[in-house]
This record gives sequence, C-alpha cells and structure tokens, in this order.
Amino acid sequence: MKILKKIGLVLAGGGGKGAYQIGVWKALREFGVDQNIQAISGTSVGALNTLLFTQGDLERAKQVWLEISPEKILTVDPAKLLLYAKRRVSPRIFSILETMNTSLIGHGWFSREGLLKIIRDNINFSLVTNSNIPIYATCLHALSCRAEYFKLNGSDQKRIESILLASSAIPFIFDPVEIDGDMYWDGGISLPNADNIPVKPLYDEGCDVIIAVHLSRTGLIDHSKFPEAKIIEILPQEHQGGVFKGTLDFTRAGAQRRMDQGYHDTKRIFQPIYNMVMVQRKIGAKLNEARNDEIAFQEKRRLLKSERELIKKDIEQYIKR
Repeated sequence: MKILKKIGLVLAGGGGKGAYQIGVWKALREFGVDQNIQAISGTSVGALNTLLFTQGDLERAKQVWLEISPEKILTVDPAKLLLYAKRRVSPRIFSILETMNTSLIGHGWFSREGLLKIIRDNINFSLVTNSNIPIYATCLHALSCRAEYFKLNGSDQKRIESILLASSAIPFIFDPVEIDGDMYWDGGISLPNADNIPVKPLYDEGCDVIIAVHLSRTGLIDHSKFPEAKIIEILPQEHQGGVFKGTLDFTRAGAQRRMDQGYHDTKRIFQPIYNMVMVQRKIGAKLNEARNDEIAFQEKRRLLKSERELIKKDIEQYIKR
C-alpha cells in the first residue's frame, strides 16, 4: 500500500499577476511544504516562476518581481514600429513591404529582449538542466492549437530560453517562437485545447497531491480528469485585474500587492490543513508512546516471570536437599 505522497506544484499563467505566486511560495515555505515538492509545471509567467522556485531562492524571486517594470517587458520593437509608420504614411509602400516581409504582419509589436535579459540575469540554467525535480513548461502549438508540455530537465540554455519565450508569447503582443522547427504561442491562450493550469504532466509523473495556483477566479480544474490525485486549488480572493490592470501590469506596487494577496490566501487555505496534520502527528506520537510503554511493560513482565521461575527452581532445589 502506498503511504508516502508525491507532491506536485502547478503555476498558472497570467502575466503581471504572476507575482501572486511568489506570495504563495512564501506561505508554503512557512508551512514546510516547498521543500517537499517533487515535480513542478507552469504556463507563461508560471513557467518562469517554476524556474525561480526550482532554484529555491525566495528572496531573489521577490526581487525579480519587484524590479520588473513595464518598460522591461513591453519594449516596442523598432522595426515593427517603423513598419507601422510606413503603413500610415503610404498604403502603396506598405503593400510593397508586405510582399517583401510578410513575417512581420500579424505578429507581436513588442520585443522579447527585456524578458530575455531577466531570464538570463536570474536563472541558473545548469541547475535547471540537472535538477532531480521534473520541470515542465506549457506552450501552444501554433498549427494544431494544442498544448504541448516541454520537460526542461536535460535541456541546454538556448532551448530553455526558447521554451520560456514561447510559453509567454501572447499573440499580437509578442512574436511566436520556434521550437524544433514548429511555431509556438503562449500556452495559456483562451482556446479549448490550451492549458493555463497544467496539471496533466504532473499527474502523469505520478503526483498524488497537486497544489494548483491560479491567477484568476475562473478556469477551475475538472478533478474528475485526475481521479488518483488530491488537488488543492489556490485562487485569489480578490480580483487581480483584467488585461491592462492585471496581465500587463508589471509595476512594483502591483507586484507587492499581489505577493501579499498570494501569501494571505495560501495561509488561509493551508492553516487548517497544517493544524490537522499537527493534531495527527500529536496523536501519532501519543500512540507511539503508548506502544512503547506497552512494549516496556511486557518486557518487564517477561523479566519478572523469568525471575520468578528462577526463584521457584532455587526453592525446589533447596527443599530436595
């Protein structure tokens, strides 16, 4: 019978709302849960947070989020800005440019250089590559529009960077990213076969307790799809904002507010669980103490019985003399 539980952690996507998950991590650490995570997956910004979590440096993760700014993430691509300007100036010129460079049309307007710098400055790629904890990032295959789960363990830096960029490539904001010859978008896009809360790879890894951290109050998990797992869902008690005041909010104030919210929401959910576990441990300790007392009592009883037998034999021998 299986007794030990394999705990997994799932981090949803949601852009600037991802700071919430750092607050969740802080609370999990206080309860001693983070040290027992045995597999982790994430989508979009959740994928970035999985790598920060894997490194185990909570303070650094906090600083990453507090130092992120809109300018670092949402940097307009000069080439595309120029193309837009030319479109406005002359439709005829634009039609020529469209023929010459169709790859720019219909893609994102913002550069990925800011996020790429954040990744390179804060991720220990060697640690990720050699981690004993399975790490997954979810992307959406552009042609099939289906979620794909990339295992980062064993990957080199370039591949990890590509997967992280693809997992957060919001259409019309960022370009899609090529991985293994195919194009990929943000894995959390609101499409039927996307997956913003990737439980599946952890369930397939054999996790029977899965902590899923949402960044909105919608999109709850269908537990019936994972019958062998206990899924604990952490949802923001307060609305974290829409696109502009949430997903694209990379301000310091927004990050701090969301970290605080994530911390308090997780404390609220895990405190009763923690208390129950502590009570069970105390009961277990008392039962163990009682068992030890019973063993000690039986041993004393055995020794006394043995001693009585020896005395009885001595008396019988004395009488026979």
